[in-house]
Amino acid sequence: MTVSGIDVFHVAVVVGDMQAAMARYSRVLGVEKWSWWDRLPEGSPARVVYGPGAGTTFELISIESESDSQFHQFYKQHGDGVHHIGFWCPDLKASVRAALEAGGEIVGGLTDAQGNLVVHVKPGDLDALPLKPTLFVNANMGFTLEYFGPGSEQMYHDWFKDDYATMIKPAPWEAS
Repeated sequence: MTVSGIDVFHVAVVVGDMQAAMARYSRVLGVEKWSWWDRLPEGSPARVVYGPGAGTTFELISIESESDSQFHQFYKQHGDGVHHIGFWCPDLKASVRAALEAGGEIVGGLTDAQGNLVVHVKPGDLDALPLKPTLFVNANMGFTLEYFGPGSEQMYHDWFKDDYATMIKPAPWEAS
């Protein structure tokens, strides 16, 4: 099974030095504006910043202190590198089902300070999952897929406000 209609809107990179990475991405990929993710719980062991450049948005995730999160594990194994690619998915369940049928797995979950949930998927009965509008899937492609379904774009509207359409590619269902 393949899924049509999914649309890339960000590339997430785990980095060890946020300021150096931001300067490098600005210089090499033309990122002119960065927006700090203010939705992480206080004391989070990572920091996140978004910036548009080179036709996409880059999400930099810096390792700030010790943790066993998937980002920290990735950094310990690989150093700086692409952790996941974010996709808008008009049919979240079909996108996840296709990834699982191709050998992917749901791999954990995250909740931001505002209560938005990101789930990382492992094999199991997809129909029994209480799917939220965002899921992470390891599809055995060398990076994780982050799927955003209808409703998940609201957190970006709330965060970026008037800068939403300049910071990230708007969800395709918003154009209709």
